[in-house]
This record gives sequence, C-alpha cells and structure tokens, in this order.
Amino acid sequence: DSNDPSWLGHSGVVTNYATMLARNPDASAQSLVAHPRDAEGATNMSLVLHQHAERYLDDGRAFARIVEHAVTHDDITTRHNSLDAAIAVLAGPERVLDNPYMPDALAQGAAADMAYLDHLTNQGWDDPDLGHPPPGSAFRLHDFMAEILTDDSAAGRVYPALGTYTADRIALAPAAGIDWTPGDSSDNRTDELRGLGSLQGLIVTAEANGAQHAAEDDLIRRQGRAEGLDFLVGFVPYVGEFNDLAAL
Repeated sequence: DSNDPSWLGHSGVVTNYATMLARNPDASAQSLVAHPRDAEGATNMSLVLHQHAERYLDDGRAFARIVEHAVTHDDITTRHNSLDAAIAVLAGPERVLDNPYMPDALAQGAAADMAYLDHLTNQGWDDPDLGHPPPGSAFRLHDFMAEILTDDSAAGRVYPALGTYTADRIALAPAAGIDWTPGDSSDNRTDELRGLGSLQGLIVTAEANGAQHAAEDDLIRRQGRAEGLDFLVGFVPYVGEFNDLAAL
C-alpha cells in the first residue's frame, strides 16, 4: 500500500508483482474482488484504486492493466463484480484516484458493457414522469463516471460506445403503440427511449459535474497559494448551474 510509509522501500517489488499479475486476466480479476484480511469490508479493488501512482517504478501502469482486465473480463459475472467494486470505491467518501492510467482503464470497462450501465441507471426507476427519484445505483454510477470522464481518453472511449448502444437499442425498440406491460402509463417504445435518455443524461451530467469539481478543486489550490494577496480576498469559487442528477 503506497499510503503506508513502511512500504515505500518496496515499490519496486510491488511493481514487479503487479506486472506479472497483469499478464493474466483471470488472476487480475480474481485478485481485485478478494477481501484483504486487514481491511474489514474492503476489496483489493479499493486498495489498488487508492494507490499513488508516482510512488511506483512504472507510474501505476501495471495497476491500471490489472483493473482493465477485470472490468473488461469475458465472464459477465466477473466483469459486473469488478465494475461494482470500482463504482463502490469511486462513489465513496474517499475517492482519491491518483493514477493517470486508471481513468482510461475504467472507461474501457464502462464502454464494454453499456447494457450494465443502462441497468444500473434504470433498474427500479418506476416512473420518472411522476417525479420518482433515480435508484441509488444511478447516483453511484454518476459519481463513478464523474471521476473518470474528466480524462479525455476515457471520455473518448465512453461516448462512442454510448452512441453505438443507443443506436442499436433504438433499432430494436418496438413500434409506437405496442405495450406488453398493460396498466403502465406509456408504451414499450416510450419506455425504451426514456431509459436511453436517462442513461445519456446521467453520463453527460456526470462529465459536466466532474469538470466542475475539478475546476473548483483547482481554484481552491490556487487560492491556497495566493492567500494574503489583497485582490483575492473574499474570492469564492464558482458554483455551477448544472442540474442535480435527480432532475434527469
């Protein structure tokens, strides 16, 4: 753990081990969903995502490859478990992603399984038109996407996959007026389009909020360096006008 000073002298050993582990997709995935003995309730995914890349000889590349293998795994259960573990970390209170290669690795998992992101966005969202709030899984997915979409390479993977998924789902959607679920307020095509709109809205909003948070963090850092200068006294970081996810 790079956050433990006692490990700093072993960064080369950890890098070598991570590099070997990254050569095996199955071992990579299995290692990340395992629970370390000394961290109650945590997974190895949380330990990997919290590492400071600059403390390792390869600047965190091997850790990113391990995560990429897990979130893009051919086995759907393994892939979903890995994505769930990563979302739990980046939607949590200590979401420090300090590895320049990690957003792209995580974005590959998101791009590889838009159907699962659709599920996380819309499962249990009974009737948005009546003002029902999104499910908790949608809020957690939003926070996860906000953390990775500030990276250009990550965004460049997610948006084309979202476009392809949307086009494919629209092509397969039933014709207007067909309703296989009698008693609800809309036909099946409207339900499908609403769900796709919710997924698109979540991702677009997450990117906007991620950019806003990054800008505010940068302003705070700049303010800290400029404390004592008269022209910055009372300066307050801009608070954006982006809508809350609940307004989707």
